[in-house]
Amino acid sequence: MGAEDEALVNFESESVASEVELDLPVSAALLRPDPRLPIPIPLDAPPPRAYNPAHIGIQESPVTVRTGPILIVEDIIAIRELVAMQLKLRGYTVITARDGQEALDLIAQEKPAIIISDVLMPRVDGFALAHKLRSQPRTADIPIILLSATYVSAEDERFAMGVGATRFLPKPVESDDLLVAVADALTGQPAAGAPMSEREFYVNYRQRLNSKLQQKTQQITRTHQQLENTAGQQRETYQHLLDEAQAQYDEIQRELSVLTGLLQELE
Repeated sequence: MGAEDEALVNFESESVASEVELDLPVSAALLRPDPRLPIPIPLDAPPPRAYNPAHIGIQESPVTVRTGPILIVEDIIAIRELVAMQLKLRGYTVITARDGQEALDLIAQEKPAIIISDVLMPRVDGFALAHKLRSQPRTADIPIILLSATYVSAEDERFAMGVGATRFLPKPVESDDLLVAVADALTGQPAAGAPMSEREFYVNYRQRLNSKLQQKTQQITRTHQQLENTAGQQRETYQHLLDEAQAQYDEIQRELSVLTGLLQELE
């Protein structure tokens, strides 16, 4: 083999080697599926199965969106109008009642989607309203959000949930917290469990009233002392606090008297 032939062979060998080196990464790339390309499906493959959460062990709860107005039950007109305005600005239809008895009258005419109610009110209060609604099949599934500035302890919240409230929020309630509670109530499940018996409700409620009456007595005593030791414009502030605490005390005392009479009737 001449020098010219040897050079030609070396050149062809280097060309083949270069092609092999260049082909290897390209071939390796071809082994990985391109996510942009459709996956080929064999002609004899069965048709795809519709999605079913049960196939992968997922349990889905049915979502029910409640329809109807939101009923606000509040005896203080300023708070009632404020809550109503917040909800109306979000596009909700709102109806209002001044106490639990007026709410029951409205519910007899039109079933609301949810109820937002104060606790401490004249005639029928929030706890009694929730208990009455949970005891009737037609209204047992209405979500009830209870608000209170007086009943704010952990025991109060447990009692509220026990009588059938779906949420229990202390006053003053933040607008965002209220709107979240409303959205959850409109799509959530109704309160679970059987309603309390009449006697069980009255006995437990009397305990809450007695506890609250003691707290109000202490609050009135402290506020009265502060009023006596204060001069100037601050006296007006303390006088307002004293009048408010006294009004709440009188309302709790009235409810306790009614409750005691009802328990005596059951006995």
